[in-house]
Amino acid sequence: MIELGASIIHINVIEFYAAIAVAKERSLREKAFVIAQDETHKATILSSSAHARKEGIDKGMSVASARRLVPNLLVIAPYEKEYRAVQRSMYEIACEYTPSIQNGCNGHLYLDMNGTYRLFGPAVDSASHLSRTIQEKLSIHPAIAVASNRLVAKIATRTIRPFGITHVPQGEERIFLSSQDISFLPGLSVSTKNLLKSAGMKEIGSIALLEDEMSIALLGKDGIILRNRALGKDNNEFDSPRLQEKGIEAHVDFAHSTHKVTTIKAGFIQAMVEIGVKLRATSMSCTRLYATIHWIDTKISSSSVTTKKNLVRDSDFITLIDPLLEKGLNRRVEVIAITLKATALSSHIEEGSLFEEDSIEKMKQIQHTVDAVRKRFSNSTIITASGLYSD
Repeated sequence: MIELGASIIHINVIEFYAAIAVAKERSLREKAFVIAQDETHKATILSSSAHARKEGIDKGMSVASARRLVPNLLVIAPYEKEYRAVQRSMYEIACEYTPSIQNGCNGHLYLDMNGTYRLFGPAVDSASHLSRTIQEKLSIHPAIAVASNRLVAKIATRTIRPFGITHVPQGEERIFLSSQDISFLPGLSVSTKNLLKSAGMKEIGSIALLEDEMSIALLGKDGIILRNRALGKDNNEFDSPRLQEKGIEAHVDFAHSTHKVTTIKAGFIQAMVEIGVKLRATSMSCTRLYATIHWIDTKISSSSVTTKKNLVRDSDFITLIDPLLEKGLNRRVEVIAITLKATALSSHIEEGSLFEEDSIEKMKQIQHTVDAVRKRFSNSTIITASGLYSD
């Protein structure tokens, strides 16, 4: 029987940073170590190894607190570029199974397998192949769950961590969730979890039984939303048939972390040039741009702009940099990389017109000449003047 509803796959590499450290250096497998920006007492732990977690050390804890538990604790600096490289590799592996992917960060991916049954069989079979491929190619072991929506799949990977495969058939979401620990339910604060447990509500099923008024009284203004999650209902936008639009993507790593807007703007221009060249080479245009900013503390923020005008030439893209920066640069932390993605793609063929202004025709000719030079040498051969900023 084909279970069309159980078609969302969640890939979750538990303690992503620590997992990559072990993949790089196998001797770390048997050691208690953490990933942190530095070894100062106030530094916050970003990820911890399995042996460190057994000693009560977890992410968010200070290095000082962790060393009181394990005096000889090994502290490793984060490998920022490698984390992004592994994330991209996971995404590329997933693209072999479906074009509908939400490419998250820190070892998370969501795949919508609707319509892939004839190619790969049931989604749980694809999950098995994905797990094996990720292990073989990247030397990391993911937890993978198959369910009818993103929420249930996310909770399911938490129940089998640190790795493995599980499947929640469509129609059995509430039964599955009812016996799970409330700590697995997204959106509950630590204080709320403690309050519920002190009241004897230790399983998600106990939240599912709450009436509307009691949900708000116990869980606050989002009580009904949390109660509905406990029932397995997910109103998240990723429940749509297409988790993420297909598009053209460009990524720029900065040589050094920076907070200078001029340098970050130069990175955006570099990414836009790369996207523009790819679009024109395939006779395509776009009307939407998504920007992702990667911060030095491993967090990310995003912004987007949509325009009625088809974006084709370099000059079209340049005008959208400031709006993207205004929305995305919302933290006082240094930036280490940016990712830009063009979506809402459509065919576009440059055709001359008898009534077209000479200035527009000249712009087309200049862009064609510039692209020809870039194709022969490299995209960086000709750079927009505003892209020459540096630290």
